[in-house]
Amino acid sequence: MAAMQKRLEREYHAMRKNPTLAYHVQLKQGEFSDWLGSLQGLKNSAYQGGTFKFHLHFTEEYPAKPPTLRFTTRIYHPNVDARTGAVAWRMLGSGWHHNITVEKVMMSLRTLLDHPELESAVEMQIAREFIQQPKRYVHHAKQWTERFAKEDVV
Repeated sequence: MAAMQKRLEREYHAMRKNPTLAYHVQLKQGEFSDWLGSLQGLKNSAYQGGTFKFHLHFTEEYPAKPPTLRFTTRIYHPNVDARTGAVAWRMLGSGWHHNITVEKVMMSLRTLLDHPELESAVEMQIAREFIQQPKRYVHHAKQWTERFAKEDVV
């Protein structure tokens, strides 16, 4: 636990020391094992103008094992379970490496929103729409962004 705590303290304080408009993080009830945050959709994307809230949970095995990431804001995306908000993504699965930082996860997550990882898709209907009807996909993603993600930061 001590190694996990030290690593998360270091990462958290580094991110808070150098804030960015792209995302914001805070501890849930002061616990380093649970973070809350918000992510801004990329400019010129279907998610532009949206603020997407999320929950990151770290086990005692971090950084050997990746955190779990779950959106608490509804989002129309092939890699996000529409019911639970859980993110299915190679970076937080088989692609995980102990050197990956939370900051790297945040920056990569913004890119994932605009460039879905279809081989890891959990919402197959949305993935098919992304491939077969991209304009319709963008329309639906923009609708959900307008409906669910137009809130203030955490």
